[in-house]
Amino acid sequence: MLQVGLFRDFKFKGINSLLLWGDTEGLAHLQSAIATLSRLSGSSFQISGSDAKLSIVITDASDQFSELSKSEHGWEWVCSRATLDEVAVLIEGLENSSDGHQYIDVKGLAEEVIISKNEYPPSLRPK
Repeated sequence: MLQVGLFRDFKFKGINSLLLWGDTEGLAHLQSAIATLSRLSGSSFQISGSDAKLSIVITDASDQFSELSKSEHGWEWVCSRATLDEVAVLIEGLENSSDGHQYIDVKGLAEEVIISKNEYPPSLRPK
């Protein structure tokens, strides 16, 4: 299971957060998709959430780049290859833990992306 949602003032931090949460299988699927994206220019990967979809798109930017914007069916997270490589390392860090989370900086509709393993139920919804 892998879910996505845009949360305003998540955990009372006063900022917007894009939360990607799931179980071990869901995070393994995300890690595989990120690895594939990192190798293929111009490709994308979609995650269907309860209220909207997230498209993760790779850009040819050479430096760290991470931006979240609204799209027709939800959100689009545009990342550089360097950012996707960082995301892959962060997800790998969750592999041997029973639960946990990692943060990635993003500009646009949110200030951070949180990737969470086994911390939230599938029924979690943005308010």
